[in-house]
Amino acid sequence: MMNIYLAFVFCFFSGFISAQTPVFEGRVMHGKEAVPFATIGVKGKNIGTVANENGYFKLILPMDKLSKDNDTIIVSSIGFIEKKLSIDKIGRAVGKSQEVFLEKDEFLLEEVKIKPGKVKVKRFGNSRVARLTSHTIFPRSQQVDDALGRETGMVLKIDTNITLKDFNIYISGNQFKNVRFRLQFYDLSNDVPVLIPVRDDILFDSGPNSGWIKVDLKEHNISIRGKEKIGVTIQWLTSEKLDDNSRFLSISGFLKVFSLGGLYRPKSQALWQYSKWTLSLYLTADSFSM
Repeated sequence: MMNIYLAFVFCFFSGFISAQTPVFEGRVMHGKEAVPFATIGVKGKNIGTVANENGYFKLILPMDKLSKDNDTIIVSSIGFIEKKLSIDKIGRAVGKSQEVFLEKDEFLLEEVKIKPGKVKVKRFGNSRVARLTSHTIFPRSQQVDDALGRETGMVLKIDTNITLKDFNIYISGNQFKNVRFRLQFYDLSNDVPVLIPVRDDILFDSGPNSGWIKVDLKEHNISIRGKEKIGVTIQWLTSEKLDDNSRFLSISGFLKVFSLGGLYRPKSQALWQYSKWTLSLYLTADSFSM
């Protein structure tokens, strides 16, 4: 299979706000506590954002692209029941800071029972490093950044009985003091990504350096059973500039002409897109067999 190495660019542009542009703003809460890094987005559309670590958010609402009758804003976070808000109700309250309350989701993860058998430590994904690539994140420069929450990742073929040990990704260029990401996993059994529930948010920071970043997953006790392929993505939550010239963070990757191995969506509730891009990322896992 022929591999073509090219520049791969995801742009995260900051949004300008005119006086006529409605902005839905507020705070995501659970009781009296803030819900950090909750996602807020319009179902099926490229409109969304992410709350900050204190639960505060601002979302631009281009009303000319929205239907009061058919469109819904989804507010969600790991471990909570998602909340649906009508565009009509939100539109009437624009200009006032609003509190959005989420309730805990008391779901029970299936208890994993390891049966006697062979176990091997295996790697799933791509550990090669491409030199001509950039997955670019631009810093916030305006009052509202409407690009938060974009996700990118890969489709990985896996064994049917694995327990995750770590996640690894190669940062090829970094002009930031820090970028915070959320790691997420999706069931691709029917080709439409369905979020695989985990016990808590898996967050990691880039720091100011380049090279491989390793995220230890053992404490999260993530076991995946009966799946032949999954989606593994990172979601951009926030970034901190080193200086005014900070412009991008790039992730190594390459183009596979005959494969749709890339997974991407521009907002937390937008439609998923498959691409020919393969990023330098992989999982290490214990693989069990009888």
